[in-house]
Parts: sequence; C-alpha cells; structure tokens
Amino acid sequence: MVSPIRPAMRNDVSSARSVLSVRIQEKRFGVVPVLGSITFEVEPNQFVVVLGPSGCGKTTLLRVLAGLDREFVGRIMLGLNSVIRPSSSIALMFQDVRLLPWMTVERNIKFAAAASENPKSPQDSLVSVGLDPAILSYYPRKISGGMAKRVALARALAGNPSVLLLDEPFSELDTASKYGLYDLLIESVHSPDAPVGAIMVTHDISEAVYLADKILVLSGKRPASISSVVPVELPRPRYRDDADFLKLCTSLMIAAISESESQTPSKVDTAG
Repeated sequence: MVSPIRPAMRNDVSSARSVLSVRIQEKRFGVVPVLGSITFEVEPNQFVVVLGPSGCGKTTLLRVLAGLDREFVGRIMLGLNSVIRPSSSIALMFQDVRLLPWMTVERNIKFAAAASENPKSPQDSLVSVGLDPAILSYYPRKISGGMAKRVALARALAGNPSVLLLDEPFSELDTASKYGLYDLLIESVHSPDAPVGAIMVTHDISEAVYLADKILVLSGKRPASISSVVPVELPRPRYRDDADFLKLCTSLMIAAISESESQTPSKVDTAG
C-alpha cells in the first residue's frame, strides 16, 4: 500500500519512545538563513530518510544533529539528554569514507569505538557488514572502494550507537554495490539485538523509498523546512520494479518538481 504524501504537522513529534527528538527553530550562516522550523522524532529501529535537493542544507542538518554545530536556535534531545557536543551514542557516516590512512582497518574501527562503553569487537564489526576479518591488518590503501564503504559502516556501528547519521554515504558506488549495502544497513537498523535509529540524508528518491520507514521532504527554498512527511508502508524486501514502489517514487518526484518550481532562486550557496 502506498502512503499519501501529506504536509508536516506539529503532532508528528509526540512519541515517548524516541531515541532522538529534533526541535530546530532556526539555523543561520551569518545573516543567511539555512534551516527554518524542522521538528521530528526518531524511534528505535526506525529508518528516517531526509529527502531534499542538493544545497538545501541536508549536511548542515546532520552536523547539528551530531552535536558538531551548536550555533542554532532550538534543541536536540538524545533520550533525556540535550545534545551539546559529539557523543559516542551518535555515530556519523560521511559521504567520503574518511578512514585514517596511517591506521589499519582494525585500528580504524577501535579508534572510532574507543569512547563507547560497550563496543563491538573489530572482528564482529566486519562480519556484520559482510567482510572477512582477514582484512583487519590491511591499510585503507589496500582495499577497494566498496570494501572501504563497508569498513566505514562497520566503524560507525562498532560503538553500538543509539543513533546512526548518514550523509549520502553511497553516492559514489555503482547500483549493485549500493543495494548490497542498503540491505546490510536495513538489517543493522532493524536488528532487535541492538536497537538503533537511523537518519540518512539524500536527494535520490529511489534510495529514499528503498530504505525508509519514514521520509521527511525538505523544501528547496531557504530557509529549508519539512514540507511533507511520508510514512513508507511498503513490505520488505522491496523491489524497484514493484508497482507500488514506482508509484511512490513518481509521487515524490512530482512533489519535488513542484517544490523546485515554486522556490525563489537564491544567490547564496551553502553546504548541504
């Protein structure tokens, strides 16, 4: 069944089960408004995808959620605690892998999980993303791009975070590699053994529909805000040639085109 695209409502953010509660009123770069009112929650084992055009502020949003940018009006809550700095409970997987080249795969994973109270072993971390632990002694230059992406995902999950943030991490991969990693990611987020809430930003509509339990559509105009909320109720596994899958993709594309045509052009370009 295809869920309707509906406007964002204030009562979309009422769950007491949430692992992350987002209440952003405003984010500026100097005098330039980048993010407007953005309010939502993420529950354990829920995959939320933020969909929006390039340059609308998606990366800026993730930096705020990760505690890397505190210059905004609003509040981010991790459970009962305010996010005022980076935390081992919030992991961020970047667009590029950012593996430290002077460290082995094993040391990269251990380094990322060092602050966690209950980290996975490097061996278990690699196995969870379909890699052979034999590469633990390898340096990043010795592994392929696809393997490096899997190591980056293993590193992000090694600290058993409560929240996983993903900044278009698969944009440089071929389609077959992407969908293999999508399935690993979905399995990790929906695992009953380690409940984690995921937030991924993308401008790829098919990617959003394949991964998401809920899609938040960001407006293209500045400051960006959530223009609509789309619960994705398609059964898993999902297939890109399924009629309901294609119907939802088409609906989101039409909404995106409409949003793009209505926005006011801006002369200021910001990250995201």
